[in-house]
Amino acid sequence: GEYFCGVCKLWDNTAGKGEHATKSIYHCPYCNVCRVGKGLGIDYKHCMKCNCCVELKKGLTHKCLNQALEGRCPICIESLRTSTKPLKALACAHVMHDECYKRYRKDRYTCPICNKSMDDMSEYFSRLDQAANASQMDAMFANTRSRILCNDCGSKSIVQYRLMHHKCPRRACGSYNTRVVETMVLRPGAPEPTS
Repeated sequence: GEYFCGVCKLWDNTAGKGEHATKSIYHCPYCNVCRVGKGLGIDYKHCMKCNCCVELKKGLTHKCLNQALEGRCPICIESLRTSTKPLKALACAHVMHDECYKRYRKDRYTCPICNKSMDDMSEYFSRLDQAANASQMDAMFANTRSRILCNDCGSKSIVQYRLMHHKCPRRACGSYNTRVVETMVLRPGAPEPTS
């Protein structure tokens, strides 16, 4: 029930006792810190590209981001490497504290670093498709186009102008997580602009 690490000079006498009955601690020689878990090759592996320990769990995938834990949590600015709080890896591979993610996610759906969607947004985007199909385009905008940048796939496109929610036209993407870069009005009979 007691743990001591001669490298970190860490002493823990709560491991395996009371409410911590299932708590185990191991020292990672690559991270050079002690971590909660049973150990490398048991329930964790060390990713050399990310330079961090990654949980080995069936169905859990790991997307490498070079030196992912070398930075700070984009929400609370605490160092990720030395943090003892649980971490959340986003689909884009950026990392933040799990509790910061939950607070941030209440009213935002994009990564605070790269602006990509943090979660599967297909249900929400499907509702936006339904709303767009149900509303009619105002005739005064018939010749108006928007040049957009999709934050999820990175493509630039020219689409029909809408007051809200421009959809990425790439079939493989279809995201509404886009940014209008330019709005243009075409003269009657003018050719469609190319992206």
